[in-house]
Amino acid sequence: MAEFDSEKLLKHYADGERSFRLADMFGIDLAGANLSQADFTGADISSGKLNGVLLREANLNAALLAKANLQRADLQRATMNAVGLDHADLSEATLYQASLAIADMVESILIGADLCRADLNGANLTKANLKEAQVIESNLSEAILIEANLSGARLSHSDLSLINLNMAYLLGADLRDVDLSKGDLVMANFSKANLRRANLDEANLRFAILSGADLTYADLHGANLTSATLTGADFSHANLEGANLTKAIVNQANFYKANLSGARCAYVNTKEVLNADFSKVVTEAAKVDTSITK
Repeated sequence: MAEFDSEKLLKHYADGERSFRLADMFGIDLAGANLSQADFTGADISSGKLNGVLLREANLNAALLAKANLQRADLQRATMNAVGLDHADLSEATLYQASLAIADMVESILIGADLCRADLNGANLTKANLKEAQVIESNLSEAILIEANLSGARLSHSDLSLINLNMAYLLGADLRDVDLSKGDLVMANFSKANLRRANLDEANLRFAILSGADLTYADLHGANLTSATLTGADFSHANLEGANLTKAIVNQANFYKANLSGARCAYVNTKEVLNADFSKVVTEAAKVDTSITK
């Protein structure tokens, strides 16, 4: 594994070299450098000072960037599959159309970052901070965002199917037209989030908080909203066919022209709901078969 300090690496790059695969660059200072299209596959750049660095279309597959400073770095269209970015600071970084499939981004800082059209399929963003990040038309299918902070983030038109957002914070997030089908959203906080036309088919929203959220025209077919807080949420024209709202808190929730056919509403105070048609709902609790068969 070749070792590089900043002077040596920049000289090699200036001389036309682009391959720095498996290089040892631990703690290197490359702030503001232009390293576009360089190949850092498997390189160790942990704790590197890379703020403002230009890495457009660079190859960082399986590179180690733990605890690196990448504030305001330009990583447009960079290939970063399986990259190690745990505890890295990517505040206001540009990752437009970057490929970050199965990346390790645990507790990374992505405040105000641009992740539009990025591929984050299967990435681990547990406890990551994506406050006010731009994640429009991106792929986060099967990504892990347990306890992540996405308050004020813009995620419209993104694929979040099969995502894990357990205990995540999405206060005021823009989730219009997103695909959250079969997502694991237990105890997630969607207060005042915009989920207009979102696909939440068979999503698990047990104990989730949707106070003041906009779910107009959303698809919640078969969704599990057991013990969810729906205070003041707007479900106008939403599809809740077969959804489970057992013990949900529905004070001042608006269900104008919502489809509640076959929805389970056991232990729900229907008198607190606005504009709902409960003529086709199931009001008794689910029966559990405790019989023993041979």
